[in-house]
Amino acid sequence: MQPTFELDALDRKLTDAFPGRVVRKDLVRQTKVGFNVPVYVLEYLLGQYCASTDPQIIAKGLDYVRETLSRNYVRADEGEKVKALTRQRGRHRILDKIKVRLDTGVDHFWAELVNLGVKDALIPDDIVHRNDKLLMGGIWALADLVYDPEHQERGMVRPFAIERIKPIQESSTDQGEFAAARQQFTTSEWLDVILRTIGLEPAHPTSRIARRCSCSSASSRWWRPITISSSSVRAARARAMSTGRSPLYDSHFRRPDDGGSALHAHG
Repeated sequence: MQPTFELDALDRKLTDAFPGRVVRKDLVRQTKVGFNVPVYVLEYLLGQYCASTDPQIIAKGLDYVRETLSRNYVRADEGEKVKALTRQRGRHRILDKIKVRLDTGVDHFWAELVNLGVKDALIPDDIVHRNDKLLMGGIWALADLVYDPEHQERGMVRPFAIERIKPIQESSTDQGEFAAARQQFTTSEWLDVILRTIGLEPAHPTSRIARRCSCSSASSRWWRPITISSSSVRAARARAMSTGRSPLYDSHFRRPDDGGSALHAHG
């Protein structure tokens, strides 16, 4: 029996405003056991099938996510087993990281299925053009893999081919849609949302203080997400002389918040 998790008013409002994009971290922890996949893969699946405030829908969604992982996720030590299964059935849906390279010798793309251990699966041009991140380090995706022992390339049998994929990572984000949903929240509510996204609870006393004061420890709560999300803003720690404090130094103008020597950011 899993412990009951109660969504508060802000959680429910966020779920309504951003359907399929709000993920409960406790569900991620519950699901991750036994599956060595990146957290964002689990978050995507949970966002698709567990984005609800109804406990019954969440329970059914969790079962579906676990079933999907059990049936489709390719463990690195089971690659040969999945290859044999695909050969036997003629096709199989897998969850794996996919990388693509262009072979100019034959003028088409080859896909590498990392955990499966296949480096020469044929993939259609249109799939690559719609998902250019395949060419930039690869993406995790659900892929329909087919096996055709008759297919040859330069006298060598190349039996694996990808028929279609469902990317786990979004190739782009609709900023207009995001901005429109953001308008449903007051400034105070949105600041609470930001705090939760970095693992802080708005109702905690230190978080309430952070919204009201300008001390360095409070300011750092806000500069953390700002410097990550905005390429035009930099932050570094400036140590005030002989005080043991570490006030936050803000923006690209090198201005300490409350005295002391400013240091350049690393990285």
